[in-house]
Amino acid sequence: MPPAPTLGGLVAAVQRRSAQRLRARVLGADDVPIFRAAPLDSAGAGDLSFLANPRYAKQLASTGASAVVLRERDAATLASASATFSRIFCDQPYAWFAFAAQELAPATAPDASVAASARIDPSATIDAGACIEDFVAVGAGARIEAGAWIGAGCIVGMGARVGAGTRLHPRVVLAADCSIGERGIVHSGAVIGADGFGFAPLDGRWIKIPQTGRVLIGDDVEIGANTTIDRGAMGDTIVEDGVKIDNQVQIGHNCRIGAHTAIAGCVGIAGSATIGKRCQLGGAAGINGHVTICDDVVIGGAAIIGASIATPGVYSGAFPVMPGVLIVEAMAQAAAILGFATLSAAEAQQTLFYFAGIDSARFKRPVAPGDQLRLEADFLRAKAAIGKYACRALVDGQVVCEAELMCAMRRMPTAGGAG
Repeated sequence: MPPAPTLGGLVAAVQRRSAQRLRARVLGADDVPIFRAAPLDSAGAGDLSFLANPRYAKQLASTGASAVVLRERDAATLASASATFSRIFCDQPYAWFAFAAQELAPATAPDASVAASARIDPSATIDAGACIEDFVAVGAGARIEAGAWIGAGCIVGMGARVGAGTRLHPRVVLAADCSIGERGIVHSGAVIGADGFGFAPLDGRWIKIPQTGRVLIGDDVEIGANTTIDRGAMGDTIVEDGVKIDNQVQIGHNCRIGAHTAIAGCVGIAGSATIGKRCQLGGAAGINGHVTICDDVVIGGAAIIGASIATPGVYSGAFPVMPGVLIVEAMAQAAAILGFATLSAAEAQQTLFYFAGIDSARFKRPVAPGDQLRLEADFLRAKAAIGKYACRALVDGQVVCEAELMCAMRRMPTAGGAG
């Protein structure tokens, strides 16, 4: 076993792995050996940990880690933590930690071989550098490229392609004519290229529509266990480069998933939906068929998206994410409080404010249990007893929602009933 890297060596390795995109400054000993990556609350000597979310800052005081990566702005937290560990300051500590964890636990590479129990069609092309494990079936005209690793019991259909350096864990099905690019990872039980759910109604019965398209998957894609991606009905289902898909996700026929989108477990995406680039879909979200979601959209867990989304931002789902309507109501209350502050005590006793309208609402990120919501309101103008306010809701100094709200001011009726 090679010796453990020192912290200084790990910093250099992360710079190399990130192509110099992540630079770090070390405060403290850089010759300490680092053996493992671990969370703050269970880390011990020889462990590397990280702080990316300020809600875990209190754990710095008791962590046993030898080194912690965090942002420069979190350095003030260390003053009360009596830190004995080395600090690595980086603008993106979670990404830095991810590269460091890869260095500490490098992926194993298999020996090139073809198991005797594998069934390979004579017309298939198997690169000499590929690994084919027991009971794999490879169909006619299929292509397995250099460094690919096909786990036990996998099925690679006729005409299918597995790109260089891609790993299929045991019992993956890559159906006929489907393709996955280079450096991919597909976990056990995934089925890529099953028929899409295509049926035409006739007299109370269903007529099957042949699913003649393919599934085309780009480079650097990871697909979780028991996820299913259906082939296109006529055109293709496409998953672009860098997409990350969790376990038990269903992607219907003719969908297109944009590059570097992340999809959490149990998401269902109905046929012919288009998901943009760099989107994030929370667990158990449901996307209706034929909708289009633009780039850089975040969908909250358990949200149901029934219409297209054309504006980047955060679209919240059910509890435990705070619904957007409650955030707007809270901002309206802040605007009303500001309105009351402009009145004398006597006027305030005889005045009511009503929420009258909303313009230019933008949701930036979800609000979760434990978040402290800060509300801000600025008066813009008034016309005919209708005031307009610029309102913001913030968590940890970041805007989560902003909008222009209208409040109507009305005098309370007098005891005699006159307004």
